Amino acid sequence: MHSGTLIGGAVLTETVFAWPGIGRLLYEALLQRDYNLLLGVFTVCSAMVLVFNLVTDLVYRVVDPRIEFAK
Repeated sequence: MHSGTLIGGAVLTETVFAWPGIGRLLYEALLQRDYNLLLGVFTVCSAMVLVFNLVTDLVYRVVDPRIEFAK
């Protein structure tokens, strides 16, 4: 549930410390008004959040057998 916050925090961390990464790419695209790149970064970050949440749900199922799949 905190993976979205983690990705959002990457923007701040990478900008402050001038590290290259997806947060810095997002910030530079915003400054240059590169909307296609912004859309791509948002899409990739959203897909990462969805994948992390799916993996978390599957791991919960393996760890706790009381959790069942909905029918």
